[in-house]
Amino acid sequence: MNETHTSRDMRLTAERALAAEVGEVLQRGTQEHLQWQGSSIDLMEALHTAFCTYTLCDDEGQMLSFTAIVQRTCHMLHTPVPRNPYECAARGRRRKGQVRRPYMERYAMKVLSDPSRRPLWEQITTC
Repeated sequence: MNETHTSRDMRLTAERALAAEVGEVLQRGTQEHLQWQGSSIDLMEALHTAFCTYTLCDDEGQMLSFTAIVQRTCHMLHTPVPRNPYECAARGRRRKGQVRRPYMERYAMKVLSDPSRRPLWEQITTC
């Protein structure tokens, strides 16, 4: 039971770190020419995870909707908005046992092994 509690705490820590990184992306300007280098499924899974932390707010303190997070992030990262972002995020979470692990599992492994690491930003470049 203690082990489950610890793994849940570690996952929450990773989710909060991811939300903080997404929040940082949302604060940037388009003039920085940031570009997402990963897959759109990974990005949507990351954004949905960040949305589910309920920590991303607009300038007036209102919680951002998943759609708003997707639109603003895709605009900042110069990447097209998928037709159905919810399905892309769900597809990413369903990848268990396939060629790639879900993005959140890969993110958590990286951030928990090195808390100073910023895995989301490792997939963002400037063009």
